[in-house]
Amino acid sequence: MAIPQGGDVIYAVAHQHTGGLGSVLYGQDGREICSSLPLYGQGSEPGNETGYIVGMSTCYPEPGSVKIYNETLKLQAKYSSEIRHTGVMNLFYLLIADSVHNVSVSSY
Repeated sequence: MAIPQGGDVIYAVAHQHTGGLGSVLYGQDGREICSSLPLYGQGSEPGNETGYIVGMSTCYPEPGSVKIYNETLKLQAKYSSEIRHTGVMNLFYLLIADSVHNVSVSSY
């Protein structure tokens, strides 16, 4: 996916379904922007169903530590071939804010 403008990454997380093993978002230069791993349920109560992904790890980088500017990103999704599924899908949510170095604060 192409990012024509950019800034500081403030939040990132992947979304996968059963069989997912995780997802990694890379910058154009190959640097890892965020790795998001699945959490599988281990019970029978709602929100913790055995065999289903019930959450994904998130990335909250320190402000200004992960920047994306005018680049094409690469998304890698991993799925198990040992867990039965009818198809695969992967989304990656990415929140980018204006760079903290580009923001001016007015005083009154």
